[in-house]
Parts: sequence; structure tokens; C-alpha cells
Amino acid sequence: APGKSNDMTYPGYVRLKYNYETTLDAQIQVVTNEELRQTGHTGGIISQGSTAGPVSIALTTQSTILSGGTQRFPVQISIQNIGSGKIRGDKLYLTITGATCLRSEAILIEGKSASLSCYINTGGVSDLKNFPVTVRTSYEYWIESPISISVLKTPQF
Repeated sequence: APGKSNDMTYPGYVRLKYNYETTLDAQIQVVTNEELRQTGHTGGIISQGSTAGPVSIALTTQSTILSGGTQRFPVQISIQNIGSGKIRGDKLYLTITGATCLRSEAILIEGKSASLSCYINTGGVSDLKNFPVTVRTSYEYWIESPISISVLKTPQF
């Protein structure tokens, strides 16, 4: 550094920002009481898969889903930050198809997890029926690391 006789070191951070999109695709099977008695099919989540990335999205529900007395069946959307970084603002905006949720915004508790309570409309099932559910979100993901910046003294000639 011009005019300085000593080296100086300053602390700092470097931040890498990535743009990600995570998508969950799931199939939920709903059966009638009659179908359960005749075939033993219990319904429930028959498949689900989430794209790779620092955020994981999963669907949970009861293991047996019967159509009948209720036309709505509850499902839970669980979101986990499984990476070592942070989601900008600890907030995700979700696009949800196949399920109805009271909100489409998830705020991650301590930057790590969130859940939404939703339901699927199960009316009109005559024996068994598969209901597709898709959850999609786009977000900025940050990874920070501490660094040291050294300013070297002016060499003497």
C-alpha cells in the first residue's frame, strides 16, 4: 500500500449466488371403501420425486386415502434446506397444482425447514383414482465463506 510501512490484513466474505429451481412431482391414489375391501388397495402416495439441488420438497399424507364421507383429503408439503448455504430471505414462493393450499409462500424456520397444510379434492372417485400433485419453486441460493485480504507494504527501492 502506498506510504504504508506495514502489511495489513482485512477480514471479508466471498458470496457465491446460484439460481435454482426445485420441482416435486407426486401421484396420490385415492380409493373407495368398496375398492379397499375388494382388492386391499389402500391408496396413498404411490410415487414422488424431487429434482436435485439444495432444497428438497416432499409430500406426506395418511397411508390410507379413502374417498367417501369427505371430498377433501389433507396433504402436507415439507420443504428442507439440505445444502450448506442460505435461501435469499429464507422465503420460497411455490406454484402448486393438484392440491389447494391456504398460502403459496413458505418461510423457512431458522433457514432450514417449512411446511404447508393443503388438501386435494377427492370427489368423483368410483373405485380408485390417481391425483397428480406438482410443487415448483425458483430461488436464489447463497454460499458464503470468510476470507482474508492482505495489503502488502510498499517495497523500498
